[in-house]
Amino acid sequence: MIFTPYDDEIKVINNIHKHNNNEYTLLRLTPTMIDKNNIDANALFRDLLFNKNIVDYESLANGASNGVMNNALFLCNDMQLETKMNFYRVANTRGDRRFSIYGIKKLLNNRKINVDDLLYLTVTVDQNPKVVIINVTNNIPTELELKQVFGIDDIADSASRLIPLVKKIAQEGYHKNSKGIGKVSPKDAGDTLEALLGIKTNNSPDADFEGKIEIKTKTAKTLDTLFTLRPQFDGTTIAEYEIKDRSRVS
Repeated sequence: MIFTPYDDEIKVINNIHKHNNNEYTLLRLTPTMIDKNNIDANALFRDLLFNKNIVDYESLANGASNGVMNNALFLCNDMQLETKMNFYRVANTRGDRRFSIYGIKKLLNNRKINVDDLLYLTVTVDQNPKVVIINVTNNIPTELELKQVFGIDDIADSASRLIPLVKKIAQEGYHKNSKGIGKVSPKDAGDTLEALLGIKTNNSPDADFEGKIEIKTKTAKTLDTLFTLRPQFDGTTIAEYEIKDRSRVS
């Protein structure tokens, strides 16, 4: 099942990503999930747990008693609750992959969660990885709490300073070429923007802005595609028919 966040929840998720750049998955709470505490572990969550060496569902024997217990942290606006999660396979023919969150009904009774709230689940990267659960609908954690748990992502921190500067430059309208009068060169746009940002021209291999963000510019009257996502065809039938990777897509 795909749990699609609403616009206000997307804003919260984007703010979390200023601090956490690890993989994550989403879960929309239903009455059954809270009442039975027998939650389906979808493929995305299973992959996340496997990649972080918390549990390999495929190696588990059926039955809740054969599950794996792990520490978890529920993070909300006024507390950090240490709890436990049990990852297991149901004692049926299919061996459905499930998990439970200890104290989930108490969280409901204390109004820390509600039915239809969207939970954000990620895993801390340290010697003892644990699942971090964040309610992105209600009782949203503060910036301080996010920093305490995740720290702050260096690139996101730099971007938080760069973006307002670029917006201000754009709002000011036309800017003269930083090199002065003369024949226009393709690199003049980049040099001018860097000058407006206070970036000194040098031959350093580091990224342009604070050593974290590389700045690319282009003179054009229309919007350009900055990033694209293309399939990886290696090892597929398509690769057998077309040897050159660059010729596999139009």
